[in-house]
Amino acid sequence: MIAPAEILTEAPRNIPLADAAALPLVGLTAWVGTGELRVEVARRVALAELPALHAQAGAGELSGKTVVLVPAA
Repeated sequence: MIAPAEILTEAPRNIPLADAAALPLVGLTAWVGTGELRVEVARRVALAELPALHAQAGAGELSGKTVVLVPAA
């Protein structure tokens, strides 16, 4: 995604870059938790089905959000 330069800021120097990169995701997760943002899930697939899912995406056959289910460790 390309963003306009005027909305970009430097990464915070007091936290690791990976933590700084996760900040937008934390905000989105909070919005989902409060109900301010609703995510429509079109399908759920097992991790083992990921190669087929990738092929469908490459062929332009997917629409909506897909959740990949990972087995418990």
